[in-house]
Amino acid sequence: MSHLKVLTIGNSYADSVFFFLPKIAAAAGCDLLLERANIGGCSLRRHWEEHLKSCGDDTCKPYYGKFSLKEKLSSNNWDIVTIQQASYESWKSDSYEPYAGNIIKTIKRYAPKAEIIIQQTWSYNADDPRLIKSSKESWGFDQKEMFEKLADSYRILAEKYQLRVIPTGLAVQYSRNIPGNGDPAGFTISKENGEKVTDFIHLNTRGEYMQSCLWFAFLFNRKVSDITFIPDEIGESDALILQQCAQSALENYIQVSPGGNEE
Repeated sequence: MSHLKVLTIGNSYADSVFFFLPKIAAAAGCDLLLERANIGGCSLRRHWEEHLKSCGDDTCKPYYGKFSLKEKLSSNNWDIVTIQQASYESWKSDSYEPYAGNIIKTIKRYAPKAEIIIQQTWSYNADDPRLIKSSKESWGFDQKEMFEKLADSYRILAEKYQLRVIPTGLAVQYSRNIPGNGDPAGFTISKENGEKVTDFIHLNTRGEYMQSCLWFAFLFNRKVSDITFIPDEIGESDALILQQCAQSALENYIQVSPGGNEE
């Protein structure tokens, strides 16, 4: 399919796909309408709670102060609606329900023709204090263990509702396993006062490109080798490595067979 209408229900981990995916799709001759119902740091629980609030109050517009989840789902004939957990709860399997199930029912009610797809998010940069076992902020496990925990949580959710998964987290792990490749998550920025702040959890430009390559190949059932768009800030050789990580994740992730989602 070369024409898709896609809505994301998520947070900043879905926002990051908006930078490059539309350009990748356009360069490949695909027609993509990509819109969002995202809130920074928003968990499945909060999405559900915001929906309940808006159902009881027509003036409640939790998404950018413009619309409710019901309104956004009803605003178009979406082909695909994606969902995901907040990163800080992604590794907690008991944090997904009953909120994911409630959101899935809501999507099916107001966007009945849409396929619901899960984005598997990623584990933090290994330098995040929460993943350093000697740190006072430690969660008690490292980067690899965070990924294993969140991957298992997403797998359980996907199997329960028979939903396909965009394995972004797996692509990030593949990228990390390449010697000298650098981590696609984490970057340092300078504030106006000159202070430098390090972000250990969000994708950097390379990670955003890899994520978008994966989403393109997944959504349009194409090979990443069909991608011709390369951002100016990413060289051709580096882009090829990132594309290969995306392709490997796409090929190696074991999907469930989409079908009768549990009600």
